[in-house]
Amino acid sequence: MKVKCKDCGYTFQAELYSGLCPRCGAFTPYQEQDSSEGSPDKEENLEIPPEWRPGTEQGTPRAKRPIPVLLIILIIWMVVLPIGSLIVFRVWSHQYFQSALDRELVQESASDGVLTFDGRYMEYPLTFTLLEAGRVETGGLTLPEGMSLLAVRVRAQCGGYESVVYWKNPCLKYERNGETCYREAENYYSFPDHFFESGFSSNDLLRSYCPGLEKEEGYLLFFFDEDAQNPELVWTLQRTEEPNFAVAQGTLPLGQLDTVTLRGKEDRE
Repeated sequence: MKVKCKDCGYTFQAELYSGLCPRCGAFTPYQEQDSSEGSPDKEENLEIPPEWRPGTEQGTPRAKRPIPVLLIILIIWMVVLPIGSLIVFRVWSHQYFQSALDRELVQESASDGVLTFDGRYMEYPLTFTLLEAGRVETGGLTLPEGMSLLAVRVRAQCGGYESVVYWKNPCLKYERNGETCYREAENYYSFPDHFFESGFSSNDLLRSYCPGLEKEEGYLLFFFDEDAQNPELVWTLQRTEEPNFAVAQGTLPLGQLDTVTLRGKEDRE
């Protein structure tokens, strides 16, 4: 049974909506019809008005889905950002390493036992002076066969506190059987306590020297082959901001090696 809403005037099937207007919700009284009446139109009566079907122009529009902002951010974070970072890093690293390869390594040589790094690539001149070098009697210390202990006493002096470059621990370079060998300096704790004479301590090693002190004097200790030839010390200076690349390198020949005795600072004075 079709009725007309008393409020908005919309015509609808009263039985289908129990008298409630589907447009405004107002109740409109109606009389129920016999079930035998209007049976041919039963299917038609049960049909929802087209204008009120979801998604139609006259009906209630479907709600739009919100834009998946979090999903977009996640995609950018996991895909776009890593790829962009990789591209930027490759471009930067190529330019960085290319500039490092194009940079010339300055070679310095000693004169009369003095090795000087001047101010061309650093703030203050840095000087290393060879005082003595020779083999040390190991006493109760057992060394591998064919090896000796070398002691080199050096004085280091810098014109001021150096912040542009720093120097790596010097190494010993020598030739043996046609090959070039390198040895790193040993630290104080590489030896047993009873090895050193009284008065000798870790402060007597130049290994702990920091450019910026007015003057520092100490020993460098190396294990090396007894049949070594042409021994010399090698210093390498590196920029503080670029620790992977050297700017200068210098060598200090040791000359004839005699036998020396390790002496503490008080005994040397």
